[in-house]
Amino acid sequence: MWDPDTGGRIRALPAGWVHAVAFSADGALLAAADHEAVRVWDSSRRGDEPSLRWSPGRNVRSLAFGADGRVFGAGKGVRSWPAGATTPDWAALETLEIRALAISPDRSTLAVAARDRAIHLWRLGPSGLPASEQPDQRLVGHDGPIGGLAFAPDGRTLASSGAVKQIRIWGPTLDTPVERGKLDWSVA
Repeated sequence: MWDPDTGGRIRALPAGWVHAVAFSADGALLAAADHEAVRVWDSSRRGDEPSLRWSPGRNVRSLAFGADGRVFGAGKGVRSWPAGATTPDWAALETLEIRALAISPDRSTLAVAARDRAIHLWRLGPSGLPASEQPDQRLVGHDGPIGGLAFAPDGRTLASSGAVKQIRIWGPTLDTPVERGKLDWSVA
Protein backbone atom coordinates (compact mmCIF):
# COMPACT_ATOMS: atom_id res chain seq x y z
CA MET A 1 0.00 0.00 0.00
CA TRP A 2 1.28 3.44 -0.94
CA ASP A 3 0.65 6.95 0.33
CA PRO A 4 -0.46 8.98 -2.72
CA ASP A 5 0.66 12.25 -1.13
CA THR A 6 4.24 11.24 -0.36
CA GLY A 7 4.75 8.26 -2.66
CA GLY A 8 6.04 6.34 0.32
CA ARG A 9 5.15 2.77 1.09
CA ILE A 10 2.72 2.39 3.97
CA ARG A 11 2.51 -1.36 4.16
CA ALA A 12 3.54 -4.48 2.23
CA LEU A 13 1.06 -7.34 2.32
CA PRO A 14 2.00 -10.92 1.45
CA ALA A 15 0.25 -12.50 -1.53
CA GLY A 16 1.15 -14.45 -4.64
CA TRP A 17 0.81 -13.11 -8.18
CA VAL A 18 -2.14 -10.80 -7.56
CA HIS A 19 -4.81 -10.68 -10.30
CA ALA A 20 -7.19 -8.22 -8.64
CA VAL A 21 -7.45 -5.76 -5.75
CA ALA A 22 -10.34 -3.70 -4.40
CA PHE A 23 -11.00 -1.35 -1.51
CA SER A 24 -14.34 -1.19 0.27
CA ALA A 25 -16.23 2.10 -0.22
CA ASP A 26 -15.11 3.40 3.19
CA GLY A 27 -11.49 2.31 2.64
CA ALA A 28 -11.52 0.10 5.73
CA LEU A 29 -11.04 -3.18 3.86
CA LEU A 30 -8.66 -4.24 1.10
CA ALA A 31 -9.25 -7.45 -0.84
CA ALA A 32 -6.70 -9.14 -3.09
CA ALA A 33 -6.98 -12.26 -5.23
CA ASP A 34 -4.17 -14.44 -6.52
CA HIS A 35 -4.15 -17.95 -8.01
CA GLU A 36 -4.53 -19.52 -4.55
CA ALA A 37 -6.87 -17.40 -2.49
CA VAL A 38 -8.84 -14.26 -1.83
CA ARG A 39 -7.54 -12.33 1.16
CA VAL A 40 -9.14 -9.41 2.99
CA TRP A 41 -7.19 -7.08 5.25
CA ASP A 42 -8.67 -4.62 7.72
CA SER A 43 -6.71 -1.42 7.16
CA SER A 44 -7.05 -0.41 10.83
CA ARG A 45 -5.18 -3.55 11.96
CA ARG A 46 -1.43 -3.73 11.78
CA GLY A 47 0.42 -6.83 10.68
CA ASP A 48 0.72 -8.94 7.58
CA GLU A 49 -1.98 -11.52 8.28
CA PRO A 50 -5.29 -10.99 6.52
CA SER A 51 -8.39 -10.80 8.69
CA LEU A 52 -10.06 -13.21 6.28
CA ARG A 53 -8.75 -15.74 3.73
CA TRP A 54 -10.50 -18.29 1.58
CA SER A 55 -9.76 -20.43 -1.45
CA PRO A 56 -12.54 -20.19 -4.03
CA GLY A 57 -11.07 -23.07 -6.04
CA ARG A 58 -10.95 -20.96 -9.21
CA ASN A 59 -8.78 -18.09 -10.35
CA VAL A 60 -10.43 -14.85 -9.34
CA ARG A 61 -9.57 -12.18 -11.92
CA SER A 62 -11.71 -9.29 -10.72
CA LEU A 63 -12.96 -8.09 -7.31
CA ALA A 64 -15.39 -5.46 -6.10
CA PHE A 65 -16.99 -4.57 -2.79
CA GLY A 66 -20.74 -4.30 -2.57
CA ALA A 67 -22.81 -2.94 0.29
CA ASP A 68 -21.88 -3.78 3.90
CA GLY A 69 -18.49 -5.28 3.06
CA ARG A 70 -19.87 -7.95 0.70
CA VAL A 71 -17.16 -9.13 -1.75
CA PHE A 72 -17.92 -10.02 -5.37
CA GLY A 73 -15.31 -12.05 -7.23
CA ALA A 74 -15.16 -13.18 -10.83
CA GLY A 75 -13.19 -15.89 -12.57
CA LYS A 76 -15.03 -18.97 -13.75
CA GLY A 77 -18.45 -17.50 -13.00
CA VAL A 78 -19.19 -14.75 -10.51
CA ARG A 79 -19.67 -15.30 -6.79
CA SER A 80 -20.48 -13.24 -3.73
CA TRP A 81 -19.35 -13.64 -0.14
CA PRO A 82 -21.06 -11.85 2.77
CA ALA A 83 -18.82 -9.75 4.99
CA GLY A 84 -16.69 -12.00 7.19
CA ALA A 85 -17.68 -15.25 5.43
CA THR A 86 -15.52 -17.73 3.53
CA THR A 87 -18.40 -19.49 1.76
CA PRO A 88 -20.24 -17.79 -1.12
CA ASP A 89 -23.98 -17.26 -0.76
CA TRP A 90 -24.67 -16.43 -4.43
CA ALA A 91 -23.23 -17.55 -7.77
CA ALA A 92 -24.06 -17.09 -11.44
CA LEU A 93 -22.69 -17.64 -14.95
CA GLU A 94 -20.57 -20.52 -13.65
CA THR A 95 -19.97 -21.92 -17.14
CA LEU A 96 -18.49 -18.64 -18.41
CA GLU A 97 -15.05 -17.16 -17.95
CA ILE A 98 -15.56 -13.73 -16.41
CA ARG A 99 -13.08 -11.01 -17.37
CA ALA A 100 -14.22 -8.03 -15.31
CA LEU A 101 -16.85 -6.79 -12.90
CA ALA A 102 -17.91 -3.44 -11.49
CA ILE A 103 -20.46 -2.22 -8.97
CA SER A 104 -22.16 1.14 -9.38
CA PRO A 105 -21.20 3.84 -6.85
CA ASP A 106 -24.61 3.64 -5.17
CA ARG A 107 -24.17 -0.16 -4.86
CA SER A 108 -27.43 -0.80 -6.79
CA THR A 109 -26.06 -2.44 -9.97
CA LEU A 110 -23.58 -5.24 -10.64
CA ALA A 111 -21.99 -5.35 -14.12
CA VAL A 112 -20.12 -8.46 -15.25
CA ALA A 113 -18.16 -8.87 -18.49
CA ALA A 114 -17.92 -12.44 -19.73
CA ARG A 115 -15.96 -14.15 -22.44
CA ASP A 116 -19.22 -14.31 -24.44
CA ARG A 117 -18.62 -10.64 -25.42
CA ALA A 118 -21.61 -9.50 -23.37
CA ILE A 119 -22.07 -7.38 -20.27
CA HIS A 120 -24.51 -8.92 -17.82
CA LEU A 121 -26.30 -6.49 -15.46
CA TRP A 122 -28.10 -7.23 -12.20
CA ARG A 123 -30.02 -4.94 -9.89
CA LEU A 124 -28.82 -5.45 -6.33
CA GLY A 125 -31.53 -5.66 -3.69
CA PRO A 126 -31.51 -4.42 -0.08
CA SER A 127 -29.48 -7.48 0.95
CA GLY A 128 -26.77 -6.48 -1.54
CA LEU A 129 -27.51 -9.53 -3.67
CA PRO A 130 -29.19 -9.93 -7.05
CA ALA A 131 -32.69 -11.45 -6.89
CA SER A 132 -31.73 -14.32 -9.22
CA GLU A 133 -28.88 -16.00 -11.03
CA GLN A 134 -30.23 -14.67 -14.33
CA PRO A 135 -29.15 -11.13 -15.24
CA ASP A 136 -31.75 -8.36 -15.54
CA GLN A 137 -30.12 -6.99 -18.72
CA ARG A 138 -27.54 -8.07 -21.25
CA LEU A 139 -25.55 -5.53 -23.28
CA VAL A 140 -23.92 -6.67 -26.52
CA GLY A 141 -21.84 -4.81 -29.06
CA HIS A 142 -18.15 -5.59 -28.56
CA ASP A 143 -16.31 -7.25 -31.44
CA GLY A 144 -14.05 -9.22 -29.09
CA PRO A 145 -13.54 -10.11 -25.42
CA ILE A 146 -14.29 -7.40 -22.86
CA GLY A 147 -11.45 -6.71 -20.45
CA GLY A 148 -12.59 -3.81 -18.29
CA LEU A 149 -15.68 -2.15 -16.83
CA ALA A 150 -16.13 1.12 -14.95
CA PHE A 151 -19.15 3.09 -13.79
CA ALA A 152 -19.13 6.87 -13.90
CA PRO A 153 -19.45 8.52 -10.47
CA ASP A 154 -23.16 9.21 -11.07
CA GLY A 155 -23.75 5.47 -11.72
CA ARG A 156 -25.77 6.20 -14.86
CA THR A 157 -23.00 5.57 -17.39
CA LEU A 158 -20.93 2.41 -17.84
CA ALA A 159 -17.72 2.21 -19.87
CA SER A 160 -16.46 -1.10 -21.25
CA SER A 161 -13.11 -1.81 -22.89
CA GLY A 162 -12.39 -4.59 -25.30
CA ALA A 163 -9.49 -6.54 -26.71
CA VAL A 164 -10.03 -5.20 -30.23
CA LYS A 165 -9.22 -1.57 -29.46
CA GLN A 166 -12.72 -0.50 -28.46
CA ILE A 167 -14.21 1.45 -25.60
CA ARG A 168 -17.98 1.57 -25.46
CA ILE A 169 -20.04 3.97 -23.39
CA TRP A 170 -23.44 2.71 -22.17
CA GLY A 171 -26.24 4.65 -20.52
CA PRO A 172 -28.17 6.52 -19.36
CA THR A 173 -29.84 4.00 -16.99
CA LEU A 174 -30.20 0.29 -16.45
CA ASP A 175 -33.85 0.57 -17.50
CA THR A 176 -32.91 1.94 -20.91
CA PRO A 177 -29.41 0.74 -21.79
CA VAL A 178 -28.32 2.61 -24.88
CA GLU A 179 -24.87 2.56 -26.40
CA ARG A 180 -23.95 6.23 -26.20
CA GLY A 181 -20.61 6.05 -27.91
CA LYS A 182 -17.84 3.94 -29.33
CA LEU A 183 -14.17 4.84 -29.35
CA ASP A 184 -11.79 2.98 -31.65
CA TRP A 185 -8.06 3.50 -31.62
CA SER A 186 -5.08 1.99 -33.30
CA VAL A 187 -1.41 1.99 -32.45
CA ALA A 188 0.89 3.12 -35.24
